[in-house]
Amino acid sequence: WPVCKKYPQPCPNECGEEEIERQHLKEHLEQTCPLQVIQCEFGCNAQLQRRQMPAHMKENVETHLSLVRKEVPKLQNIVQQQANLIKQMAAQMKQQEDHIKQQEDRIKQQEEQVKRAFMQLQRGKPFPPMDIIMDDFEKHKKSCVSWYSPPFYTHIGGYKMRLKVD
Repeated sequence: WPVCKKYPQPCPNECGEEEIERQHLKEHLEQTCPLQVIQCEFGCNAQLQRRQMPAHMKENVETHLSLVRKEVPKLQNIVQQQANLIKQMAAQMKQQEDHIKQQEDRIKQQEEQVKRAFMQLQRGKPFPPMDIIMDDFEKHKKSCVSWYSPPFYTHIGGYKMRLKVD
């Protein structure tokens, strides 16, 4: 019988309940047993039997109210911190949404470029003219050192070339 969940047993506090199923004993002690010693929910450190708690609540209203008043600023601070955190997270989310939009736009542009290049490849036409930009032209001009462009192809299947500036 000691492992049977349905086995009836009396309340260990001797409250008068004689046949409580073992599976419901914990619930009885935590929620309904009038002789169970419980802690005051306002944090005044009183430990009384459950049946004595209503009288304790009536007798200590002012004490409990002062305990609650002390906690209000702490709770307001927590609420303010949470509100600030929510604002920060909303701003970060907006930045990420903007970044995602920019990346989506870049992807669309690159897809279009790939489509155009593929169409030109199928038609056998050369790529459109390219602009080759030389950074720091004045610096290179004064240094008297040769400058080479990045390699490029004249057209699809064409020559690979690069420019040299002396």
